[in-house]
Amino acid sequence: MKNEMQIRQARPGDELIVENLLTTKVHQLAAKDIVQWELDEVTWEALAKDYDITNFYLVYRDNKPVATFSVVDYDPTYWLHDKPKEALYIHKVMVLDEASKSGVSTLILDYFKDLGRQQGYSVVKLDVREYKKPLRAYYERNGFTLVEIVDLDKGYLTALYEYRL
Repeated sequence: MKNEMQIRQARPGDELIVENLLTTKVHQLAAKDIVQWELDEVTWEALAKDYDITNFYLVYRDNKPVATFSVVDYDPTYWLHDKPKEALYIHKVMVLDEASKSGVSTLILDYFKDLGRQQGYSVVKLDVREYKKPLRAYYERNGFTLVEIVDLDKGYLTALYEYRL
């Protein structure tokens, strides 16, 4: 079947797949004068400071990796008052241009919500830069509720969203 999509948890040995997806996306965004991440932030060496490979998930379309995201159970960087294992948090969500508008983003969000339910959480959370209005509207259309907008001294405001399971 054409455009068949599936998600699987990354495992040891998948580090280069994750890194290649993220670096490809950095280049795709740079071609549009958009900076989401710097190249040195998406090398596996840099990612491994905050993530284990099993925190990442890979999305395949027609057996080719086209997206990745990470899920963690603690996020003291953005959710300052949350305790470990209070919620699941999604980060590093990225879809290659060739797979955009194919339903991959919705598949990822639905998978994230289901993962939270399966693991017994009552809420899943995400953050997005405040000025990214279309992305914020997309999250809201998918049931996420704005909790607050915070200034974490990172040079930009961050909108914090949650989805009650």
